[in-house]
Amino acid sequence: MKSLSVLIGLGMLLASSAAAQQVSSFAALEVILDDQIVIEDFEGISLHSGGTLPVPNPLNSITVQKLGFNWDLEPGVNYESPSALSIHSGFLGGEEDVYLQSAESVEISFDAPQVAFGLHLIGFSAGNAYTLSVYDRNDVLIEEFDKPSDIGGYFVGYQSPTRGISRVTITHPIISTLKVNNFTFGRDFISCPADVNNDGAHNFFDVSAFLGFFAQEDDRADFNDDGQFNFFDVSGFLNAFTIACP
Repeated sequence: MKSLSVLIGLGMLLASSAAAQQVSSFAALEVILDDQIVIEDFEGISLHSGGTLPVPNPLNSITVQKLGFNWDLEPGVNYESPSALSIHSGFLGGEEDVYLQSAESVEISFDAPQVAFGLHLIGFSAGNAYTLSVYDRNDVLIEEFDKPSDIGGYFVGYQSPTRGISRVTITHPIISTLKVNNFTFGRDFISCPADVNNDGAHNFFDVSAFLGFFAQEDDRADFNDDGQFNFFDVSGFLNAFTIACP
């Protein structure tokens, strides 16, 4: 009976597993990334209000050291533009803020493919739109879509738990300066954590193998390594199963 109930639950939950899609809010992104969330807000640099500082292109936790002063960026993500990058300190919504800007498109890439990302874009041309192009772990375009660039910050996020995300490009056909206020990432895409039967594939046979191990209380079904066999192991397997093999 335990295997049957688990199988039913697996079928229902796997049918509703998240596919590649936009993330509607920062709160939703927090749920996806959970305790692995990393937020790069570009703060920690001292500039007078309204000041602009050229920065290395590409910009990352290594190249930022070329600036010669203490300003740390989160490792694992790279920012690049066809022209040049700069950091601007100004006032947004009544509060001092720091953001990354470029006269052309900005490409953001990951050292390791990600499950999801989010960012806040700043625009001063209401009714125009940023175009975002999202690429999977094999650098194949997943989706291209537009988001408004109204005055103020605008959140946009995306998740791809089964294909992984290697990079995103951001373009704007109208405004002279593209602005990224912050960037959120942090949950690495794992190639194939649910290949329970170790055959190099990712399919129903892994579900069947998991059910067998779970019924026998085999350690291979103890997905959270707590020595028990319960819903938390089923949940761990489900989360792993949403991530596809390469």
